[in-house]
Amino acid sequence: MAIDQGDPVARATQALREDASQEWPQIAESVRSRVHNMTVPARPIRVAPLSGQHHDAQQSQVWLSSRVLRAALRQRLTTRGTMPDRLDFTIEERQLTHLSVEIVATYGDDLREVGAETRQRIDDTITEFLGPLPGWNPNTSIRVHICDIRPV
Repeated sequence: MAIDQGDPVARATQALREDASQEWPQIAESVRSRVHNMTVPARPIRVAPLSGQHHDAQQSQVWLSSRVLRAALRQRLTTRGTMPDRLDFTIEERQLTHLSVEIVATYGDDLREVGAETRQRIDDTITEFLGPLPGWNPNTSIRVHICDIRPV
């Protein structure tokens, strides 16, 4: 397979392959492990029934993948003025207990308002996807951190 010499990644790959040192296997493994670690594993999160402990007479439980929730939150938190940079879930006994988000905001926006709107969007999404969670309080269960500001 021909390597496009105009591509910086291809040039770096070719240079590493041509290097006579014995470090190539360690470098390749390092790259593989970093790529592997970029994929966040999914975890099951229990969906709260609207009333009582179970969803039906058979005592069924419903689960949602953390990937589905993460994708929904990313979509809803991406607006003209904001976008999520990082989302972290705390799941205890398969129930979402806390959520932390880092937001990139737009220069000139009121950051307190951005934080409040972000918290409300998160709470609405959590309630829509997981139902009324026991012990969930948007003021203490959601942490919003403005991590960066982008130009208008």
